[in-house]
Amino acid sequence: MMWRILAVLAFLWAVPALAGPAEDEAAASAKAWLALIDAKNYPQAYKSAAEIFHQGISEARWEKMVESGRGEVGAPKSREFQAAELTKTLPGMPDGDYANVAFQTEFETKGPSTEIVTLVRENGKWKVGGYHIN
Repeated sequence: MMWRILAVLAFLWAVPALAGPAEDEAAASAKAWLALIDAKNYPQAYKSAAEIFHQGISEARWEKMVESGRGEVGAPKSREFQAAELTKTLPGMPDGDYANVAFQTEFETKGPSTEIVTLVRENGKWKVGGYHIN
């Protein structure tokens, strides 16, 4: 029994080390972008997003959507990184370097939720291509 507990603890301790540099870099980019959203710096969040993000929505519409969405859920009370998954394909998108980064977030009025930030590697940097709260 003790051996099983130690094996589980060793595995849980090692899991964060399994993420590679690309996943770490994507997660850091997602966190930095979410900090802009948390600070209500929506114009800078828009400007720092990927070209594909800009093609999908105007800055004015983006600001209205994020103000409305964040108004409904409230400010984040806590946010914990869950996972970063790298992929070369996304539905409806050309092949490229993508990352889906998930956070377990508790908001003031919505409670526990999953935030998913989709990033695309553009000019050697991870930039946000999409954002969703489940």
